[in-house]
Amino acid sequence: LESIQTYPQNQNAKNELDNLRKSEYSKIPNLLQNGIQSYQEREYEEAIDRFEKVLLIDPSEKTAQEYLRLSIKKRDALKALERRQQ
Repeated sequence: LESIQTYPQNQNAKNELDNLRKSEYSKIPNLLQNGIQSYQEREYEEAIDRFEKVLLIDPSEKTAQEYLRLSIKKRDALKALERRQQ
């Protein structure tokens, strides 16, 4: 990913990323399920990690995008609440 960001025309890096995404694609349903379970259990850091992994494999995965947004929002709200209580 870094090679493509540094030099977007790097075709070898693009091909490697495409191959990696194809080989990892079958893991998406399990990652999503685990991420949603973590979200429901209010384990937002773990949920964020799972949804980010999904989006590395498939950046257009809508469910992961939405749950990632919600997880970050709730994690940040909890952190703000904890700061106010100190």
